[in-house]
Amino acid sequence: MNDKIADEKLDWLQREADNRLEAELIEVLKNPLFSSFRLGQIAKTYGVGFDLVKQEAERVAATTLGLDLDQVEFNSVVRQVEALEAISDPGLREWKIQALARKFHRTPRQLMDAYNKALAKQAPVMPLTPKELKEKYSAGVNWLIHGWIPKGSVLLLHADGGVGKSLFTYQIVESVLTGQPWQGYQVQQGGVLMVQVDEPGVILGERLDVRGIGEHPNLGILEDWQIEAMAPLEATIKRDQPELLVIDSLTAINRNSIFSENDTEYARPVLQLTNLANRTGTTVIIIHHSNASGNARGTRAIHNSVSEVWAMAVGNSPEERVLRVQKMRLGRPPGRYNFKFHEEDLSFTYLGEEGGEQEQDLTQEKKIQLWLSEGDRIGTAYAAIEVSEFLNISRGKARKLLSELWSKGLIQRKVTKTAKNQRAYLYFVPKKGDPLYTSDHLLDHPLKEDSERVLEVFKKGDPGDPHFFKQNNNWHSPGESANEKKLSGIREITDHLLGQTLTQSQKKGDPPPKKEGDPTQEADHLLGQTLTQSQKKGDPSQNHPPGVGDLVTICGGGSWIRSGSDKLPWKELRPSLKELPQIPLNQLPDALFHELTGDSLIISLSRDRKRVKVRNQQTGRNSVFAINDVQVLKQGGGDNAHG
Repeated sequence: MNDKIADEKLDWLQREADNRLEAELIEVLKNPLFSSFRLGQIAKTYGVGFDLVKQEAERVAATTLGLDLDQVEFNSVVRQVEALEAISDPGLREWKIQALARKFHRTPRQLMDAYNKALAKQAPVMPLTPKELKEKYSAGVNWLIHGWIPKGSVLLLHADGGVGKSLFTYQIVESVLTGQPWQGYQVQQGGVLMVQVDEPGVILGERLDVRGIGEHPNLGILEDWQIEAMAPLEATIKRDQPELLVIDSLTAINRNSIFSENDTEYARPVLQLTNLANRTGTTVIIIHHSNASGNARGTRAIHNSVSEVWAMAVGNSPEERVLRVQKMRLGRPPGRYNFKFHEEDLSFTYLGEEGGEQEQDLTQEKKIQLWLSEGDRIGTAYAAIEVSEFLNISRGKARKLLSELWSKGLIQRKVTKTAKNQRAYLYFVPKKGDPLYTSDHLLDHPLKEDSERVLEVFKKGDPGDPHFFKQNNNWHSPGESANEKKLSGIREITDHLLGQTLTQSQKKGDPPPKKEGDPTQEADHLLGQTLTQSQKKGDPSQNHPPGVGDLVTICGGGSWIRSGSDKLPWKELRPSLKELPQIPLNQLPDALFHELTGDSLIISLSRDRKRVKVRNQQTGRNSVFAINDVQVLKQGGGDNAHG
């Protein structure tokens, strides 16, 4: 009997001990700082072997927490490393990471490798409904540089050494600080924080002085920042709220990394900067190096971790640069874009998309802008289809040119919906006092006065024939009747009188052929009326003598004067023209003709005030013309200095 009682007591004591052990193991396993070292302490307390306690801990973890023991320990390590990452002192943080690695019998690299992979896997997956997605992005796209760099994005700019990627970025920095357009495109003005650990301070100072921003109050410079100091960098950005953060370069800020450039984990700083941009709205430009194949050097994860990737390389001549857009989410479409490097002031000039017709595009852009600015069309929004048909431009070209004009801030656009509830853009020149739209905000309704007209256009769709034209809001196909020919001819010539279309032959001074019954006779009558009205109203630009700072256009019937002008590309000229002191513009090749007759800025006047030196606003070429060959587009308000 006594033996039975003793056995029951022993069983009870054993169960109590098991219960206490299980409760203690559960408490230990739930501790965020759990490690197998704590199991050794329990084994010593109970006077049993470590393997027995570990076996019991594995059973408890599986039955109570639904985890295996290694996973519990791994989760604990991830939480501890995450806490250490928040330490602002990089030396102390590294010290503690090394100590933690030793505690778990791992090297620091093994520890951080496991932690980085855990971050990628443990990132929360929270899908949005279509309605939530629309609400989240209802404000549309905001831009740092219109049409090129979305605000809050991360851009990777890579190139070989010496190509000029840092200089290219400094010109962007200048535009952001001053608010002046970058290559003609509107810029969001604001502060800039530069992390420059790739160039000596003396060189950096000189280059900033060349750009005129060496003492700008809204420019901050960090010379020795490393990626380990992410926490204080984020605190600085939240305090100063710069529009742009420049990192030069990825290799320099990551030089203390325990990973090689080809390891996936090497891209972790890029992910951190991407998260920083998302949290703060600051745009980030990361400068990096290219590999032999022309892509970003190192692991592909670098390319994948950013939203925009640009590659720069030297073109066919020492001053030519080709910018390849390799990846975009909201910015510039992938393609090759040509720039010219000017060594004298370390600047770049945008020449246009490779393979495009830059001169013709500029002429057509001006044509569209003038058309939208004329009379009662101001303030009225037009679809690309309408612009295409009214101005006889292909629909694809009209869409591209309208987008370019919008990107440059020369016209505005709004987002509306078609009759089929599809997204569509409407372009317009705002009336004085109208609100400006700097982002693609989706309108609840189209512009009130245009709603019926626009919906009718989208109902009709694109007729597909570039010769279709519109009259009284109805689409017409080309016919052979005299009336339709007359209407088409009058429309073309009237556009010419309004300054909206200027064919190459007309601009060069070749008169259009006249036939019996040709509608130009009616246009001549219109021309007389137009000139009479213009003379009655008076044109202030015609009464203003050209002066320094004025924006002018060059008459197609004028002549280029060799003395004082920059050299022309002689290979493109006929031999008979090369020695002439003055070359008639209408004798030049088309591309050069369009360049020289484009918008230019007067930079000096001759002493006898019979000649002017102008600088082309697109190419930067300096040329001399007779003062009677220029027409003032906009008064600059400068002095009439002699040159």
